[in-house]
Amino acid sequence: MSPAPAYITVGSQPLAALTINGRRTTGNPVANFAVTAGPVHLQFDVTDASGAWSFDTTVIVRAGENRNLGRIRLARSRS
Repeated sequence: MSPAPAYITVGSQPLAALTINGRRTTGNPVANFAVTAGPVHLQFDVTDASGAWSFDTTVIVRAGENRNLGRIRLARSRS
């Protein structure tokens, strides 16, 4: 029996290449992207005037949930 799916709708500001649980998406934003329930890792890869950088976050979704995260405002970390 396969794990129950959940769905993520998400985008970013600024626009960035988006990877969800290690799978590169074909666009940004994405709507109703199927994921396995549980922790979902989002990685945004940005290239802008300051260079290339990434922003990562994790959300938890329940089986059958359709989570709309809206547009996540990305900020470069100061390290």
